[in-house]
Amino acid sequence: MYIKEITLTANKASNTIIATTARTIDRTKSESSVTMDATSTSGSVTYAVKSSTLENEDYSFNASTGVLTVTGTQSGTIVITASSAATSSYYAADDVDITVTVVGSKVDPTIVVEDVENAYGSTYTLDISGFASGDVSLSSSNTAVATVAGLVITPVAVGTTTITVTTAEAALYNAGSDTFEFTVTAPAGGTTAAKGVATSTATLDFTDNSDWGFPTSKEVDENSYNDGTYTVTLQGSTGNGYSFNESDKYVILGKSGASLTFQAFDKFVTQIDIVGRSNASGKVTQNIYVGDTEVSTATAGATGTNEYAIASAYQAPGNIYTLKVTNDNNTQITSIVLHFTDVASQTVTLNANGYATFCSANPIDFSKAEGYTAWYPSAITSEGVITFSKVTTAIKGGQGVLLHGDAGMEGEEVTLYSAGSETVLAGNKFVGTTAPVYFSEVGEAYGLSGKTFVKNSAAGTIGAGKAYIPVVAIPTEVKSFTFVFEDLATGITETRQATREEVEAIFNLAGQRLNKMQKGVNIVNGRKVLVK
Repeated sequence: MYIKEITLTANKASNTIIATTARTIDRTKSESSVTMDATSTSGSVTYAVKSSTLENEDYSFNASTGVLTVTGTQSGTIVITASSAATSSYYAADDVDITVTVVGSKVDPTIVVEDVENAYGSTYTLDISGFASGDVSLSSSNTAVATVAGLVITPVAVGTTTITVTTAEAALYNAGSDTFEFTVTAPAGGTTAAKGVATSTATLDFTDNSDWGFPTSKEVDENSYNDGTYTVTLQGSTGNGYSFNESDKYVILGKSGASLTFQAFDKFVTQIDIVGRSNASGKVTQNIYVGDTEVSTATAGATGTNEYAIASAYQAPGNIYTLKVTNDNNTQITSIVLHFTDVASQTVTLNANGYATFCSANPIDFSKAEGYTAWYPSAITSEGVITFSKVTTAIKGGQGVLLHGDAGMEGEEVTLYSAGSETVLAGNKFVGTTAPVYFSEVGEAYGLSGKTFVKNSAAGTIGAGKAYIPVVAIPTEVKSFTFVFEDLATGITETRQATREEVEAIFNLAGQRLNKMQKGVNIVNGRKVLVK
């Protein structure tokens, strides 16, 4: 009998894995685990960790159950591979990668700051590369020393300000803040004085009540007290008052609406320091006012020394300064330090042509001008005619002016007097300097040279107490300048180009440039010419 062997081969079925390939564990929502949901045609699935950006100790994975558990706070991704091996009935399936995104729980931010010294004339950009935080913003406690825009800090004058770094709450980070001291120094080889720099101080000591005679029980009504030299007036708020604490030696004043008012001073007050006892309220808010106007930056907390730099516009003699409590807490004062500057007048030397640009940090009274007149550029035409308007009042500090000496005052000193009130010069094209300016920082500008203005060198500087005209204020077609002084019959002065070549120009009495002389009065090279 012949027997034939026959081999039977069963056909295997294809095998496919179905899974959600993008999963999330959001630690900010208190989530800590997720279960893989892969299935296969064969019904068999195994799991394995393929890769992870998290540390091993921050997560665990059960390959049997497909449960991924995160225990750490960091963010990252974990890739799990789902596999289905071949069986007698099914082929092996293609592996499927499941990416699990871990959103870390919120942690306190990491803010890396140190105190900074930065020379006037150059900006400083805060480096946040070492931060771990949400969005970063800055603020300056004394904008008379430095201002901020984004992460850039710009010095305004020599001095020190506190920069507060604030970080916003984000998906991974809590909100946070820190501070550092930003000190503006004079440029190398130069010196300058900041707004607020004092030449003398006076201390009002409130720990010794033998001279002051403050009440030792609560008083609400307004009363004045004098230590033999200085007078302060105290006013309590409704339902709250002021008194002297005999055991701990301090004046308590509160709450919102309570105030301490100083006498008028015959000096410029640049700063007022309020010194609180060591365990004073950390919540009280207060500031210095002139009338109803805040003239400094408010503070929170009365412990230690709170410094109030007075805005330059309010530093003038005769102002009445008041410390006001602005919330429902008390302030406790052990002493007050007043910072004064005694400058009542200053001198400026005119150049050989009888001109000088000038700028003061403090108000100046030009109604007292003798031997010179003060002017400011109020208009500049496309023909290069600069119209100067006369200054006859007291003006606010920080504004640039042109001083023009009387006949015979070329190269001589003139006196400028400080002011007690001031105005702003509308449309002033000058930019005044209260500290040296690097043109590399402010851009191209024109500075006074002889009896005209010439464009600066990019590497040049202009000193403190002067003024310049920025290029942006001058029409692009201007090649040279002619000065027109309002109210002066012969007040048109011929000038020179930066190359010092003579400029021959014809103008009418309105300062308009002419191609040729016309009937009437013409100004030719600074001289009147009558054409009939």
